[in-house]
Amino acid sequence: MENSYQISKRVWNQFDFDEMGWHDNVIWAISFEEDIKFDIDYIFKWVEPNEKDNFYKFWISPATLIFHKPAKVIFEIELEFSNRIEIYNISKVYEEGITKYIIETNEGDIEIQTDEYTQIIRKDPILQEYQALTIEARGPISFLDRIKGDKS
Repeated sequence: MENSYQISKRVWNQFDFDEMGWHDNVIWAISFEEDIKFDIDYIFKWVEPNEKDNFYKFWISPATLIFHKPAKVIFEIELEFSNRIEIYNISKVYEEGITKYIIETNEGDIEIQTDEYTQIIRKDPILQEYQALTIEARGPISFLDRIKGDKS
């Protein structure tokens, strides 16, 4: 079993889209400001079970996913009691000069029309037995929008 997982960078954006994946990432909170921000647990890697373990493990970091200055946001979410929303997939669609990010969740879809997003990794990945961090492991809800020293 690996003892650590090294990430290649802490700040990702729309140019990294094809390298990223959000399957089973938990959304902890959403902020509506000039940008729309999601506090998520980002799964970097699924670790296959070995002879001693019967279940997958996951390298996870708390992250802030920011969609910059969206022109339009459409929520089609239906929640019965749920303590969280899980992302199934995020797809990028380009139609008639408009870039749309479609966040498919187990509870419905969120469409965000914008050209740019940033994802900020707030802590090094932690190896977990579940697909979400505990609040103790991840820290409080956060909408951190830049890494200290980052000029962007």
